[in-house]
Amino acid sequence: MIGSLLVATLLLAPANAGAAFDQSFAAYGRLLQRVVHDARVDDDAQLDEAGRRYLGSPYGLQVSGDNLRVTSILKWYGNDFIERFASMVPSDEPEAVRAVLGAVVRFGPTAGAALAKTGRARATFLPYDWSLNDLDRAR
Repeated sequence: MIGSLLVATLLLAPANAGAAFDQSFAAYGRLLQRVVHDARVDDDAQLDEAGRRYLGSPYGLQVSGDNLRVTSILKWYGNDFIERFASMVPSDEPEAVRAVLGAVVRFGPTAGAALAKTGRARATFLPYDWSLNDLDRAR
């Protein structure tokens, strides 16, 4: 099972995340935080769709040349994805990096997935905006 923080992030990310996303994330997160903690998320289709939506947003993935800038959440939880995704990418990178790239293959938009499959993609991680976790900011 994916960690609660990742599930919450994936479920909360709007499909068309933009400038308003930063401002509304904490309030939106407060509303659904209870849902994530009080209910089990067992629906693989729901998790898959949430992963696609999140990696389809600029907060989840940015493609620039051969560089994939991926959410830091995948860096933190990269080891959780090794068994399922590391084998999807031909690379000499460590297993955790291959797992992150494999997650991009599985859930990322077409351009990011195609690049990750080549084995030449370089993964770097986007900075995480910790102010999004500040529930007082949303009040």
